[in-house]
Amino acid sequence: MPLNQAQLVSDIQVAARGVLQRDLAGISGFKASGLKRLAVQAQVVADGIAAGTISELNRPFFINDLKNRTRNFVHTLIGLFEITVDKLIDAIVRVLVSAIGAAVGVPI
Repeated sequence: MPLNQAQLVSDIQVAARGVLQRDLAGISGFKASGLKRLAVQAQVVADGIAAGTISELNRPFFINDLKNRTRNFVHTLIGLFEITVDKLIDAIVRVLVSAIGAAVGVPI
């Protein structure tokens, strides 16, 4: 039996949409809270500099800390996206394998 390619495309889109909707909602929440924490930290540094509690001598420490926090945040986002890509690949392959099995009449 031939594959119904139009249905296969539709099934792939449904599977992909399901993965993306679930994962991107979580990533979006993580992103928003992470950005808020970075903004709060930047405000703390700005306040410290303005108040004189962060001197010119120790300012690089606080700026480097903010840079490291930003790097860690971005690397975590990259990791979350990589996991989502893997889930997306798995979901699409499951649909393809299921469609092939249905077309040949043998579960794969």
